[in-house]
Amino acid sequence: MRERQRVRRGAVVLVAVAALLGTAVAPAAALPDWRTGPARWDNPGDVRGMPKVVDLRWAAHDGFDRVVVVLRGARPDLLTMRPEELTYDPSGKPVPLKGKHLMYLILRPAATYTNDGRSLYEGRRLVRPGFESLRGIALTSSFEGDTLFGFTSRTAAYRVFTLTSPSRVVVDFRHPR
Repeated sequence: MRERQRVRRGAVVLVAVAALLGTAVAPAAALPDWRTGPARWDNPGDVRGMPKVVDLRWAAHDGFDRVVVVLRGARPDLLTMRPEELTYDPSGKPVPLKGKHLMYLILRPAATYTNDGRSLYEGRRLVRPGFESLRGIALTSSFEGDTLFGFTSRTAAYRVFTLTSPSRVVVDFRHPR
């Protein structure tokens, strides 16, 4: 009798563990398609207060290079553009980065500083990672509620998406085929 209860309890525990594992391992959200032209994402939620850009990370992966912009607060709206050249705003001076394809990532509203002017941004302002696709990254502006990053790459294909906990904006640059 005791043996049967022990087996039954073990089966119940096994079923409970299997159920927990099945619900805990949900499939990852699908990544957006690769694109070459401009993109826009408007935060469907309420953006209260000014989102702060606090850091920047980059890494090479199998098939793409990734840039992650780390935020404090809500995710801002974002826009990408393909300019003729990268310049620092508002000076208009050229950004000293090389690459065949140029792109701006515009975060709006977003700032790298507090209301009293203290900088919150801990990332680098100019980076030449020299990855397979991503050649350069520059913080080109944080002015009047807009923060702009400029990128140079060897390929035109990229994808952009947002993540939460913490708030982040991710830009992937596809490797040449």
